[in-house]
Amino acid sequence: MKPISGTCHRFPADVIRQTVWLYFRLMLSFRNIEDHMAERGINVCYETVGWWTREFGRMFADNLRKSRAAPNSHWHPDEMVVQIGKKRMFLWRALDDEGEVLDMLVQKTAEQAGGAEIA
Repeated sequence: MKPISGTCHRFPADVIRQTVWLYFRLMLSFRNIEDHMAERGINVCYETVGWWTREFGRMFADNLRKSRAAPNSHWHPDEMVVQIGKKRMFLWRALDDEGEVLDMLVQKTAEQAGGAEIA
């Protein structure tokens, strides 16, 4: 991963790296990250965190994706009933042995998934 240049930013590269990592790895909101950093004595606005994720997010997301283990050849289907817009829908997921989602499909009825290919 190419390094973040600290010359054009008010905060050190380590602070930027930590906030963007928190957003993509732990899926925290910008305001939660703002609170988290404030607890550590770093006063950063949630709007700045949002700008950093847009600016540097692609690098971090690619790096996290590369560091994940490759899915193995054993997988199983998983069915779940969800409500989307007050409509009952069926969520089909293909999961590997580690619980990573390989693919997903949302349908109105359970019968439709019988002929659909999930993975």
